[in-house]
Amino acid sequence: MVVGKTSARKTPQPIAIPTSFQFNLKISFFLQLTYPSEIQHIIRNLNSKKAVPLHHVPIKFIKLSSSIISLFLTDIFNNCISSGVYPDVQKIAQITSIHKTGSYEECSNYRPISLLPPINKVFEKFLYDRLYSYPEHNNHLTDCQYGFRRGLFTQLAINNIHNFHA
Repeated sequence: MVVGKTSARKTPQPIAIPTSFQFNLKISFFLQLTYPSEIQHIIRNLNSKKAVPLHHVPIKFIKLSSSIISLFLTDIFNNCISSGVYPDVQKIAQITSIHKTGSYEECSNYRPISLLPPINKVFEKFLYDRLYSYPEHNNHLTDCQYGFRRGLFTQLAINNIHNFHA
């Protein structure tokens, strides 16, 4: 260990890809590293009214400290992506039941929900953005795929079927 030197926070550097593999970039998937500004944007868009598990920091406080916490989360998330390992403690959800309708004494009238740690929600959103954008930007989905896509909904699918058979 070198004494007296301080380590400056480094921004993620692009990974050099050998030219022999560059032709496969369109059909290959790589998780790109994140930046503090991206993490800060995700934190700002979290719903502060959502419940969090007991003994976890409320989303409201994470939002207030987003400019600071995003630096640390960027390092953690980039290490998770690089190593392929996600901390076990973040994989634990608190399960609670919500009453749907009917008798409160009937177990089938309840549905379970998972309360995830807020940091886990940020990581999930980061991964979702990466995973969702790949097939969208590389045209790997058919035009007939309406489910789970932004801006496409059931009414468009029905109109498409109606126009096709008309």
